[in-house]
Amino acid sequence: MLAPGAGLGYALGRCAVPSGATRGTRVNGVVISIVLTAILAGIAAIPAHFVAQAMQRAKKSARPPSWPFAVALAVAIGGAALLKPYLSDLLARQSDPMAELEQALPIYKTIREHEPALYENLRQEMVRAEADGLSRTDAANVVRARLAEYVTTNMALVPDDVLLRLMTVAVKQGSSLAASNPELCVTLLMGRPVGDIAPLIPDELEAEELAAMEALILAPKEAGRPALDEVTGTQLSVDIIHRKSAEAGIPLEDFGQVDGGLEPARACAALTAFLNGIVELPQDRAAAMLRWSSTIE
Repeated sequence: MLAPGAGLGYALGRCAVPSGATRGTRVNGVVISIVLTAILAGIAAIPAHFVAQAMQRAKKSARPPSWPFAVALAVAIGGAALLKPYLSDLLARQSDPMAELEQALPIYKTIREHEPALYENLRQEMVRAEADGLSRTDAANVVRARLAEYVTTNMALVPDDVLLRLMTVAVKQGSSLAASNPELCVTLLMGRPVGDIAPLIPDELEAEELAAMEALILAPKEAGRPALDEVTGTQLSVDIIHRKSAEAGIPLEDFGQVDGGLEPARACAALTAFLNGIVELPQDRAAAMLRWSSTIE
């Protein structure tokens, strides 16, 4: 039995950082305060100097008054206190490994803004992976695996149009990979981890993929959305298999061997045809089938 819901692993293939990424270094808060105060004091000292010189000339004093410099120092200290939180946050973001992921893929910024608990879990996973000696790229792969779990957990909870959008992109990606890399096509559509597939797919398809993932993150999550029962789902699967076999000339037995024993090109063709058969259904029917399929082990 095919499990089309597993194909939603497609959306994670792009979630990797450039291999040349390097680790950042956190800056101590005391150092930030000292540096800010010194900079602002230097700036404030300029007008203080002119004020003191003007008052010295006006009063014909031997020495310029000291209070303008005291005011300048107070302004510098106060300004440093105001600016420190913003600069600390900026430096922390620059040294945080997740910041590099955000630069490579803005989808992580969306996660940070709308799913902060998930973002913190992903950040902790990445920090832990790097502490275990993994490279930045390998650590990003660990993060991608956790994001895959998020997709799997939430695919049955999002509205019909969001779910169908995800699967439609999956089918397009499978079709795009069919000729160049059928093995990866099968891995992708079976919902198994894949690497960075961006170089292997058209730019517009990559953009569709990221937009579909963002839609999933932003979509309302509700339990109890309509799903087919086992009898109806099984019968509809059989109907799709027979229809696609006749349309595409794919042997019926190929649909039952996509997970082993079938050469990748034929397995990719059968998987793509079957999933196409689902997304071609009316939206509510297709979504209900995908939710049923997501419960299949």
